[in-house]
Amino acid sequence: MNEADLDYEPTVTEVIAFQNDLFRTHLGNHPYVKGKVLATSGVRQRGPQFLNDVAEAVRTFSAFNKEDDPHGEHNFGVIYVAGVKLYFRIDLYDPDYRFGSNAPHDLTATRRVLTVMHPQDY
Repeated sequence: MNEADLDYEPTVTEVIAFQNDLFRTHLGNHPYVKGKVLATSGVRQRGPQFLNDVAEAVRTFSAFNKEDDPHGEHNFGVIYVAGVKLYFRIDLYDPDYRFGSNAPHDLTATRRVLTVMHPQDY
């Protein structure tokens, strides 16, 4: 480690990606990164075991790439569960879930919504 390492300050994008990863890996149950986890009706209709498998696939996902995550915010991913292709997306809202967050890096001003869906629902 050198002196330059001590002066490093993460970018807003890096902060948002880190927060999104905490939210995703805790499936919305992180004490500081607050929000909701939802699934579209088509995903929910596949039953509780499928939903458990989806939750595990989302929680453990790490294959972010430039094609699916062009801004580097770790807010979108493609997963396969029991041979079914699904998307997940994290959107950032104000604390009342009415509008987009004006300060997406600020945990007091932002609530996340992670939605799992079939590609045709996107």
